[in-house]
Amino acid sequence: KEAFCKIAFIWKAAFIGVRDVVCLSFIPYPGTVLYDELVAEGKFDPKTQPVRLNNDISNMVSWSEYIPSWSMRFLCFFGMASFYFLQFLFRPQRISETLNNIFIKKRPQTNLESLIYCYFYRTTLKHSELETLAI
Repeated sequence: KEAFCKIAFIWKAAFIGVRDVVCLSFIPYPGTVLYDELVAEGKFDPKTQPVRLNNDISNMVSWSEYIPSWSMRFLCFFGMASFYFLQFLFRPQRISETLNNIFIKKRPQTNLESLIYCYFYRTTLKHSELETLAI
């Protein structure tokens, strides 16, 4: 039920004009109670699993006992994809703004623009430039 409320919130954000949204799963950081519990239960091994941002949807992990990882990946992808679809539907001028930011200015402003930019320019980007993009 909570996931559907979050999706509805994302759709409302697209409707009112928000430019960008990021859907990621929670990350247990070292020193937190959840991190310590996961290590103690053997669900997380700090020696073999580095703490990393969950911005790679294909490898995203759910730490919830109620939401499987595949479902978390689907919800994150669906949330972002539906947001951008609705954003472009309600504000079609943003399609040209997005293309302009990627291909003319070469300065992505949103996460979607950064993803597309990296897809087209990855072979020509320096490592330092990749780190500055919001992906």
